[in-house]
Amino acid sequence: MSCLPAVAVLLALVAPAPEPSGLPEPGPFAEAARLDPVFADWSSCFLLLDTESGELRSHGDDCAAATAPASTFKVPHAVLALETGVVPDPSFTLKWDGRQRSIQSWNRDHDLRSAVSSSVLWYFQETARRIGPERMAKGVKALDFGNADTSSGLTTFWLGGSLQVTPAEQVRFLDRLRRSELPVSERSQALVRELLVVGRDGDAVLRGKSGTALDPDLGWFVGWLERDGRAWVFATRIRGEGARGYTTARRLSEEALSSVGIRVPRS
Repeated sequence: MSCLPAVAVLLALVAPAPEPSGLPEPGPFAEAARLDPVFADWSSCFLLLDTESGELRSHGDDCAAATAPASTFKVPHAVLALETGVVPDPSFTLKWDGRQRSIQSWNRDHDLRSAVSSSVLWYFQETARRIGPERMAKGVKALDFGNADTSSGLTTFWLGGSLQVTPAEQVRFLDRLRRSELPVSERSQALVRELLVVGRDGDAVLRGKSGTALDPDLGWFVGWLERDGRAWVFATRIRGEGARGYTTARRLSEEALSSVGIRVPRS
């Protein structure tokens, strides 16, 4: 099923992760007054890394806490699915089981590409089963994602279980993916980078992934924006009534980026 040599896959998943790229202590935004109205209705964190200057800035009252990554975990999950060969390539399709789910777009066959863009839970739960608990645990630890704790259940640990992540840990992980510094193949990282494209305008590219969990008051949007040879990596998390919608955190992220002078390409 996989074109990757079994030994290479095994080494990729059991080798210790390299020392992660450190992040500086975040400072405030000079444009904080512009950001205040963007996040006025939420307990929030907006974290932005300017990869050119190395400056990390934060806004909001909720940046220190770790929470469930929810569907943002589909980013490292896709990396592991490709790296293990459980998903050979982005066109690998799983048949819909015929169960009607509340999100209509889930009720059909999906490949990895559509499963990421539509955030199809059942697709990733099935690939988690195929990866298996041991490889999943070793893989998440090797990727150094959040607290790397997958112990609460193979198909739910990222939805409100044992896996927890802070906005800073999201930024650090995504910056390593952006630079191909994860301890997996360049192929797996390059494929996932393309899966994350949600907006493009000439040479400007927005990559991102939304996330909501069992907690109805939690919403994420994480990713990075490339424009004019520069890159900004960000993590937005909101908590409060109505935060669970898949579009809210993304909309706020785009408003926040625009508010600090970074023009966002549209999908």
